[in-house]
Amino acid sequence: LVRLEMEGLIVIVPRSGTYVTDPAPKDIVESFGVRRALEVYAVELAVQHASNGEIAQLRAIVEELGDLAAAEDRDAIYPRYLALDHRLHRQLVSLAGNDRLCRAHERENLHAQMARVRYRRSERELDVAQEEHMRIMAALEARDGEVARTEMDAHLKRAERSLLNDMETTA
Repeated sequence: LVRLEMEGLIVIVPRSGTYVTDPAPKDIVESFGVRRALEVYAVELAVQHASNGEIAQLRAIVEELGDLAAAEDRDAIYPRYLALDHRLHRQLVSLAGNDRLCRAHERENLHAQMARVRYRRSERELDVAQEEHMRIMAALEARDGEVARTEMDAHLKRAERSLLNDMETTA
């Protein structure tokens, strides 16, 4: 519990209880800034180090995300989509082959994941996100680190804006 409190995920109030925090917009901006630094670096390393088979595994996840994005009832598929999107980003970071990078990413990504669950009922921009995933995959498959970095950065900036808009709408 102390670790969760140190990471800003919960608040412990003596003689009252333990509560899950609601991330503030500032928390999201800071978290996405760190996450962009980590994932842009990770995609650059993945271009250099990932095997063709590992990239094919990412492609399979992206295709599954595409199938979910094509569903008519987005509210029904959103929890599955969210979990699969998290898996995609986590796996991509793991392909960098850097354990410290993976641990830092897991820590930082928690805030965004909590906010996505808290403030979104469904993703309105699944089509946009899927197009971004496809461009990132194309750059990985072409082993084009510069394009992969640019696409990942744009993807995360758009996701940040979208989440902040959702937070304003819900507030």
